Amino acid sequence: MRNNTSGKIALTLLRIAIGWLFVHEGINKLMTEGWTAKLYLLQSNGPLQSFYQWLASNDFLLLLTNYALIYALILIGLTLIIGLYERLFTIAGIIILALFYFAYPPWGESIKSHTEGNYLLVDKNLITACALLVLFHLNSAKDYGLDRYRLKAKV
Repeated sequence: MRNNTSGKIALTLLRIAIGWLFVHEGINKLMTEGWTAKLYLLQSNGPLQSFYQWLASNDFLLLLTNYALIYALILIGLTLIIGLYERLFTIAGIIILALFYFAYPPWGESIKSHTEGNYLLVDKNLITACALLVLFHLNSAKDYGLDRYRLKAKV
């Protein structure tokens, strides 16, 4: 990206906003007494349905999934907000969003059961994953984030 300050600021704001979404989702799950991913996993109807149902069918795997999701969301969100290891954590965010996308993909049977809106192929998870892909490639944290100092220290 050329030396375009307003573009870099826009990318930084996008990174922070997506980071906030991740942190908020993680903290909300953490603070909600009795929260579990069990129903979400059991009712999934995408191509990974059997994998999700396998996770939900074993108490240990479900507990591991619950905590892994909560802390991954918080960690990814915080690192995006502060701009630290941006490239690593944008990929981690894309992976989580892909898992959400394929749990209830906006096509086939899932299109009938979507409760949040009427989507066809593209939903908020896919759009956010695409935005993270842009952040991965343009790496705004090297200009406006802690990666700026981390990467300088390597040189």
